[in-house]
Amino acid sequence: MRTFLGKFLLYTLPLVGMVLALELLLRHIPSDYSYKSTYWKEQIQEATFVIMGSSHAYYGIDPSAFR
Repeated sequence: MRTFLGKFLLYTLPLVGMVLALELLLRHIPSDYSYKSTYWKEQIQEATFVIMGSSHAYYGIDPSAFR
């Protein structure tokens, strides 16, 4: 049993390490959400209303029509 656990750990530790490394690296890839978050944090003082929803709300609504 000890040899099985030892071999199992020797096999899985590098795999777990690679998965963790990939997760940490993928967190820093820019996405639409990170762009939106950055833009929202910069423009928070000027916002008068917020439209929330799916991509239809993101791309299909003209905010200038609300003024």
